[in-house]
Amino acid sequence: MGTILYDIVVQPLVFVIDLAFSLAYRLLANPGLAIVVVSLVVNAICTPLYAMADARQEEERARQKKMERWVSHIKRTFSGDERFMMLNAYYEEQGYKQWYALGSSVSLLLQIPIFMAAYSYLSGLEVLRGASFLMIDDLGAPDALLAVGGATINLLPIAMTVLNVVSSAIYTRGLPLKDKAQPFVLAGLFLVLLYNSPSGLVFYWTCNQVFSLVRNVVTKVARPSARTVAIASQTCLVAAVVALVAQGVVRTPKRAIALVALVVLVELVLLRSRHADREASADRADPAADPAAASSAPTTPTREFVLAALLLAALVGLLVPTALMVSSPVEFVAACSPATPLSYVVHVLCVAVGFFLLWGGVFFWLAPDRTRAGIARAWWMLAGVCLADYFVELKSLGVINTSLVFDERPLYSGAEQLISVVIVVAVGVGMWLVWQRARKVVAPVLTILLVTLVGMSVPRIVSIKASTDEARRAAEAGAKTENRASGRLFDENGDPLPIIKLSRTNKNVMVLFLDRGLSCYVPYMLNERPELAEQFDGFTYYPNTISFGEYTVMGSPAVYGGYDYTIPAMNARDDELLVDKHREALLLMPRLFSQAGYTTTMIDGPDVDYHYVGTSFPAMETVEGATYYHAAGAYNEHSLGTHSSQSKARFGRNIVYYSLFSVAPAFVRSGIYNRGRYLEPRARAGYPTTFLNHYSTMQMLPTITTVDEESAGNLILFDTEETHEPTLLKLPDYTLESTTDEEVAEDYGRFTLDGVTIRMDSETRLSHYHVNMAAFLMLGDWFDRLRELGVYDNTRIIIVSDHGRGLGQLDSLLVEGLIDGETYDAEWVNPVFLVKDFDAHGFTTSDEFMTNADTPSLALAGIVDDPVNPDTGNPVSMDAKGAQDQIINTSRNWNLQNQRGTVFDTSDGVWVSVHDNIFDANNWSYIGEELQ
Repeated sequence: MGTILYDIVVQPLVFVIDLAFSLAYRLLANPGLAIVVVSLVVNAICTPLYAMADARQEEERARQKKMERWVSHIKRTFSGDERFMMLNAYYEEQGYKQWYALGSSVSLLLQIPIFMAAYSYLSGLEVLRGASFLMIDDLGAPDALLAVGGATINLLPIAMTVLNVVSSAIYTRGLPLKDKAQPFVLAGLFLVLLYNSPSGLVFYWTCNQVFSLVRNVVTKVARPSARTVAIASQTCLVAAVVALVAQGVVRTPKRAIALVALVVLVELVLLRSRHADREASADRADPAADPAAASSAPTTPTREFVLAALLLAALVGLLVPTALMVSSPVEFVAACSPATPLSYVVHVLCVAVGFFLLWGGVFFWLAPDRTRAGIARAWWMLAGVCLADYFVELKSLGVINTSLVFDERPLYSGAEQLISVVIVVAVGVGMWLVWQRARKVVAPVLTILLVTLVGMSVPRIVSIKASTDEARRAAEAGAKTENRASGRLFDENGDPLPIIKLSRTNKNVMVLFLDRGLSCYVPYMLNERPELAEQFDGFTYYPNTISFGEYTVMGSPAVYGGYDYTIPAMNARDDELLVDKHREALLLMPRLFSQAGYTTTMIDGPDVDYHYVGTSFPAMETVEGATYYHAAGAYNEHSLGTHSSQSKARFGRNIVYYSLFSVAPAFVRSGIYNRGRYLEPRARAGYPTTFLNHYSTMQMLPTITTVDEESAGNLILFDTEETHEPTLLKLPDYTLESTTDEEVAEDYGRFTLDGVTIRMDSETRLSHYHVNMAAFLMLGDWFDRLRELGVYDNTRIIIVSDHGRGLGQLDSLLVEGLIDGETYDAEWVNPVFLVKDFDAHGFTTSDEFMTNADTPSLALAGIVDDPVNPDTGNPVSMDAKGAQDQIINTSRNWNLQNQRGTVFDTSDGVWVSVHDNIFDANNWSYIGEELQ
């Protein structure tokens, strides 16, 4: 309940502050100036709110003063229950309720959540750590501006308090003593709370006090004309700009323009202060003084406001996030772990309700009647525009992953942005006309739309809940299963156990499955880091390799099971469920190696029992000496520090911005998306949860590897999605960093090798390269550890992936005119494939045509003679590769929920074939939509 209340009351304000800071920081590249902007924005928003609150307070004081004589008389004359009854009778006669007394505390009540929001955001802001501004050395720490002996004194909180006291003294002039005490007590409380806080937070609150002081002088003392206010604000801001330039803060024209914008913003704040005070004063006039005006005033549109606010909340907080997560609920279950996807839906819904209904309602409640009508009309028009932006698709945005990053950056042409402007204007004008000419239909229309959106969302919620429950049951079943197939990762003390056990005297075989590992990067990675060639000593690199599908569900079965588990081969067995055939493929090597006396260790696995996160693999019980470990995410606390918790917080933040992105006009979407950062300040790094879960496991490989002298041989099947979740890492070592610059210092020269340049001109391409390089660097460290243990030479290692990615990076992989005259990017089906045999040395490259279905045959070679698939009776060999062209399907129907039948649903793809050399376009052929 506490979290829900916080999300409703405080989080909307946090997002307002976050939005203001992020935009200001992107423009100014200076955290101190960004804080000034945040203070200006908050004051601009709150000025009319405080003015209206002051009006309410004065009304309450006037009402109490009017009743004071008789209330005092009753209290002097009566006591006990009699006094209570007489006071209630008097209040009832005067039409007064005792809770009206809260009206005198409205300003205080407003300041509390605003303070909480600022404290929550600025006290932990990464970009402030180590950043200096003017005389402050570190905005992320107390200012310590004065040193006395061996002690330091924080001056900024003291200055803030002095300003607060002066401002309060002006504000409370002429008020009773009991009303004067409140702001001074609050000033003292802020001094205590903020004295040892980061100076960035205190600087923000000090700016607030400066603006509060100026506002009070403008509204309570001087009451100057608008012209005078404008001249004064311009003079002050010009002086401030000159001072900042002198300090060297402004170095570029862009920042100078931004400071001019600050001048305008301050001027608007001050002018609004004066206008808001006049408006509030006018509103305090007694309506009874002009009965004709009161009788002709329009009815307050409370119902329309509430319905419009609920509609906006349902759209932003319910429909958009449920539509996102229902596209692949099981995958989001994995990404959101240990929370559930619905908890994030509740989070977005609470923030939306808080923003549109609660805080919109605060403005609505405090505003005079004429302003209330304007607020209700604005909410009605906003609802229409947001609905149009969401449902009128200007272009397909493509596939989005669980990190809320699109495969292709959503960009809109000038024409598309113009169309978006036309739509916004047309819908806005139409909504305004309806309000003006047919006000009676507004409430019914809003009700129908609200019921429709909720009705669309409920089935999605049910689907997400069902998937969450299914995943939870599978996890609980795995946790409760106590058998030899379920491996423990930690001992009684919580220390990692050595789960990868290798023999020094007998042979070991490793199959390292790098999900979405990209083959074309290998030469460039070795060129960038020549030491990798030594660490990968003995490996043969096969660039001329294909997979049979573009996604894991179709590309991974052949990796584990060979040619019996290509897409056509699995479809041919149309009387068996795909999930059962996939399970067979995963078990093929463990079963055959078990017959040779080998023990098997499987660490994670692709789509185990058609779960994105296979927390258990009960079928392993049937294999003698086999153990399954679910390691993804288990080692986060041991190797990631705070990165894991930061990732969850980042997802909770970004999903709110994703909802706003989805309902925003196309001409601002790219700015909100901000290359997948969703307006996040540049110095704040964040990494996808799935990436971190697998990155931590790869970091732990040297630690969890040991020697088993008694072993007769070991098969290690290791699956990682570290390469599947592209993200930019810290150069030059491709590691995690708590802070990183947005403009990564890339040396693009390293992407040209032997006259061939691989395209790295987008963040999507760069981030794919980064995670692949990180994986190879960590594997290199692990291989060094294997050498230390004396088990490298007697270990056969196969590095393979299930598919590639169509990033258009190499011309040699672009097959022109293959499908309906269009170019096909064969990088989709060009998986990484490297093999190191026993006692092999040197790093070589082979042009031999390979497929990832060759993996089982290469793994079993020399260990099991003439291996046979126990489920199909077919030999496990590579003969099928030379017997015919290899058939590939281009379907991108990757969702496991859509592949629950007996044959793959490939209706969105086509069939193509290739033979011998994938880099020769003449070797590719188009088969068609149906496989004959």
